Amino acid sequence: MGDFNMDMRSILPLLILCATPMFGKTGTSQTKSNVRWTAQALYNAAADADPAQVMPFLEDHLELERRYFALAAEKTELLAEVNALQLQVTMSALAQENKSLRKQLSDILGEDHESLRPDQNLGAGTDACSVPPQSIDIDEVQCEQLGIQSTPSCVGKHVQRASFSMVEKCKTDLCNAMEKWAIADMTDGHIVGQGYGCKVSTASNENSGESVCFYADGPAPPIARKALSATLSSSIGAQISTPSPVPDAGPPATEWSSSDLDDKKEFVKGMMVHAWKGYKDHAWGKNELSPRSRKGLAGGLFGKDMGSTIVDSLDTLHIMGMTEELGEARAWVESSLNFNSNENVSVFEAVIRFLGGLLSAFALTRDEMYLTKAEELADRLMPAFDTPTGVPWAQINLQTGKGSTWSWAPKGMAILSELGTVQLEMEFLSDVTGNDKYRKAATNTIDAILNKAARPSDGLFSNYFDPLTGSWGQRDTSLGPYGDSFYEYLLKIWVYHGGHRTKDQKASVVRFGQNMTSMRETYDTTMHAVRTHLHAKAPHPHSETMFVSDYKSGKQTPVMWHLACFAGGMYALSGVTAPNASLAAAYRDDAASVTQTCRDMYSSQPTGLGPESAEFTSGGHKIKDSRYILRPETVESYFYLWRTTHDPKYRDWAWEAVLAIQKHCKCGSGYCGIKDVTAVPVVQDDVMQSFFLAETLKYLYLIFTDDSVFPLTEWVFNTEAHPLPVRNGMSWEQRWAT
Repeated sequence: MGDFNMDMRSILPLLILCATPMFGKTGTSQTKSNVRWTAQALYNAAADADPAQVMPFLEDHLELERRYFALAAEKTELLAEVNALQLQVTMSALAQENKSLRKQLSDILGEDHESLRPDQNLGAGTDACSVPPQSIDIDEVQCEQLGIQSTPSCVGKHVQRASFSMVEKCKTDLCNAMEKWAIADMTDGHIVGQGYGCKVSTASNENSGESVCFYADGPAPPIARKALSATLSSSIGAQISTPSPVPDAGPPATEWSSSDLDDKKEFVKGMMVHAWKGYKDHAWGKNELSPRSRKGLAGGLFGKDMGSTIVDSLDTLHIMGMTEELGEARAWVESSLNFNSNENVSVFEAVIRFLGGLLSAFALTRDEMYLTKAEELADRLMPAFDTPTGVPWAQINLQTGKGSTWSWAPKGMAILSELGTVQLEMEFLSDVTGNDKYRKAATNTIDAILNKAARPSDGLFSNYFDPLTGSWGQRDTSLGPYGDSFYEYLLKIWVYHGGHRTKDQKASVVRFGQNMTSMRETYDTTMHAVRTHLHAKAPHPHSETMFVSDYKSGKQTPVMWHLACFAGGMYALSGVTAPNASLAAAYRDDAASVTQTCRDMYSSQPTGLGPESAEFTSGGHKIKDSRYILRPETVESYFYLWRTTHDPKYRDWAWEAVLAIQKHCKCGSGYCGIKDVTAVPVVQDDVMQSFFLAETLKYLYLIFTDDSVFPLTEWVFNTEAHPLPVRNGMSWEQRWAT
């Protein structure tokens, strides 16, 4: 190394430069080791050189080297922290997308509080927010940008960034920061969820902080979008797509992309998968599932062990592409569904759930087995129509054929919604079998109501009808319990016969001695009476609220039922099929108003779910029956309003309902109703209604599909959401051919 002495100043920087890449990305301990190695190597290389020349130069460079690697180590640690935060977001997105992680996600977001892991338990002594991850500081400007009043409750506080999936446990901290907090999950970098006011208990003080409510993906008002996006991005170290506001907090959201819609459909399908698996594992062949107890419910209105959930779910399984599950269901129907039952069943429930479910499965698959089962059931129901008026008994023993009325009905009366909700299924069965006896039975029923019995001067139908004398009972009228689907079928039987067609196709809609134009006139006349006497308005903090009241003993009562929320969808369908422009506009207005009211009954509750009934007063509405039992009527109206207006807010509202149901109703091995929509955490019941699979999940799935999936000009849904193809005045041989 004799020549090294004269070239040390030029070679030493090169040696340092070449050594640096060896440890540029290593951790702290490895960096220190490499620094020591570099120093030793350079001292060894300079052993034969003049120390007076080499050492000052070497020490200067080694000091710079030490500083470099100290900074590199700090950078590595900071990157590790950023990567950890980014990983949290990535893992959440993957959990939403990856089917293999779906169960873990469900455990976090959807299980009832008794089944949460210990670190998620809601009981005393556990504080999930005690050691919060990074937070979002909110200053006065950001409060103003986000629509929050500049008050001490906001300024200087912070929102726990990672509290979204455990918002119940972090609610106190969130409320200290913002007057309205968000139920949200991270999905593909988007925040999805719904906001509710922390201090909201009634509609009268609902308006506090209502701008802070973000969900889904799509544009938000520019100022709010900028503030929220910048704040979140600075907190998590990754750009997050901007969520959109709820519809009443700003302009309507734009339509989602096709991939977004596919994600929403897959999410709802995942709910169906969970519900079906729970039923299959714990209640197979029983009528319904007790998800918390993980056992089957055998009895009810359907007979013992009749598998109502299986039959009710056939078309939902088909629509969602659950081929394996549909095969299992079909096998059970073929081998085990037996109508030779020596017990009373509800004629109404047997028609809408069993007959409707089997006929819809036949229409979708052309599988003759389903049609054979439907005929067998209908034949066993026929003795129920053997009354002096032709109006069916409420119950029938499927084995003996003996009919009876409900013991709780006044003076042995039949119920309007039950006797008026058989026509669609019976007509379709006659059309596809060629046996006219089913149609005749249904026609005799509707004829007894519309033509033979005298109607009151106000034009309203009573909820009660005597099947023996053909006279009306007490003067009670409702679009809720005891009345609802009678009005629905007045319209839908007209639609089934081709009433909902383009103008050049409406030359003649007369079939089997029934003038269908007259049926439409009957419907419009009846609904004029309903709209005159049952529609009411109550003051609201922002505007008047239109609701559908009950009529008791000839007087209006200010109560609206969840069941009556189907009327929004009925009015929407009425509007697109109305005989003139003015009537169409009136129906459209009523559809929007009723659906808005039903949505308000959801969004004003801390659970985001609507009650069984509410009473409307000058202060808004107050809850009468606080239960939510997985009912479909509100989301049914969202579906019809979306299909007839294409206003994206109805898809937004449907997604709100999806998230609320997933959060509060998922329980044990399925989904449960909740006992009080005004209380969080919720107390759940232990019943997964078969209509949850047949109706609620189906409508929530279909609202995110294209209009070509069950177009309303070609299909009509029975009151249990079982789709049947519109006849359009053709024989079924012709209809099948097209």
